[in-house]
Amino acid sequence: MRTIKLDWLLLAIGLLTSSMTSAQVSFPNVRGIYAGQDTFSETGCTAPLPPTSSGVDPIVVVINSQSGANFSGFAGDNSGGTPATLSGTVDLAGNVSGTFVEPPDGTFNGGSGTFGGTLSGNTLSFSYSGADNPGPGACSSFGGSVVANRVPVSVVSAAAPGTIVTKRQAAAPVARAFATLVGVRINNVFRPQSANGVGVSSVPNGMMFQTGMAAGEDFAVPYGFWGSFSRTESEDDFSTTAFDSTRYNFIVGGDFSPREGLIMGLALGYETQEVDTFFNGGQQDVDGYTVVPYLALRVGEHSSLDLSFGYSSVDTDQFRLALVGGLPVGARVSSSVDSERYFFSGNYTTNRTYGNWNLTGQVGGLWAKDAQDAFSESNGTAIASSNFKVGQWRIGGEAAYAWEAFEPYARGTFQYDFTRTKVAFAPGVAAPKSDRSDVLAGFGVRYFANNGISGSLEYSTVLGRENYSEDTIQFLIRAEF
Repeated sequence: MRTIKLDWLLLAIGLLTSSMTSAQVSFPNVRGIYAGQDTFSETGCTAPLPPTSSGVDPIVVVINSQSGANFSGFAGDNSGGTPATLSGTVDLAGNVSGTFVEPPDGTFNGGSGTFGGTLSGNTLSFSYSGADNPGPGACSSFGGSVVANRVPVSVVSAAAPGTIVTKRQAAAPVARAFATLVGVRINNVFRPQSANGVGVSSVPNGMMFQTGMAAGEDFAVPYGFWGSFSRTESEDDFSTTAFDSTRYNFIVGGDFSPREGLIMGLALGYETQEVDTFFNGGQQDVDGYTVVPYLALRVGEHSSLDLSFGYSSVDTDQFRLALVGGLPVGARVSSSVDSERYFFSGNYTTNRTYGNWNLTGQVGGLWAKDAQDAFSESNGTAIASSNFKVGQWRIGGEAAYAWEAFEPYARGTFQYDFTRTKVAFAPGVAAPKSDRSDVLAGFGVRYFANNGISGSLEYSTVLGRENYSEDTIQFLIRAEF
């Protein structure tokens, strides 16, 4: 009797162990976007196709659903036809097999076939064969082989999330907005007064934007606070990267002078942005919070150095449309992604006054990095983490004229990208020209009250990028204590 009970116990343990082992089986992750080449041949084709045809085409394979060993997705080349749908299985060793269906697309009546191959790391390799359904242009048989690599988020295609394109355009402009505010702030604290006692010189010396002090003077007022609101419209009109966006920035800051010729301050910002990503039929809602400590040092009667460091936490909710017939017109594929943005900016600035005129020259640099976390889309597609970096040299100047309580001005800055993360494009996807330089031009007017309150209104635009444009309206207000 004891032996029987022991046998039953051993059987139960065996079944439990087997069940636990089965539950822990983890099949290779096949989900992702694969870009590669399709080497194919066709036989027995009817008019209008030639009797035989063969060649090599770029191909994109999208596997967007997997449950255990089973997966499904679609594949298409750059011929413009309707993508083939596919479904299959993967075993523990990475062997894949399944079937595919080519739907009718108006040229021929479609077809079907089978495939089999391997998934090794991020490389998907398989051979396939099939036949077209009877009809015009049909082939009695076709076959070929595909070798494709799983691509990271930095590869642009119509089946890719919108952040692929928008991150590469957002890192520099947003960082530049903060850095420019700080640079202008420092410039106008350290610059000398106008000779006629109006405009800048009519405001008490202190720690606010656009307030000046005579060369060699100390600060009469050690504290200042400022705030800024801006609205930026940007657009990319290249077909495979097309988007437009509206961004609002709210920034407040304060600084003080612990000793003569030294400024230390802190700025806080909030940004909100709405983006239409036309290349994938999608949209984005972006929210970000930024902190920017900064400092500056006067290095001569007419010159100063400034340095700022920025950190932003950015949240993006987005969706794109799944491909149908090679076009993004299908169901919504949504995702949420977190990212962090870092930037450094430094400038050397010099000023000269000639009567009512104040002329400013500035040379400096900007470096920004946007680090995006890995995330998954609602259809299960896994997107790897990615970084986008940009570095710019900047040189420019400003001319301002003091007229009673007003100071109209115009500015221009040449910007050159000495380094920039390249964005890859999937096979068959056209890439825009990689512009490295532009000019940030702007004009506006400042107003100075006699109670320590002052403000400015400015319009600026980015010129010289072939497919990218950006226009900003910005309002600032300042108060001194």
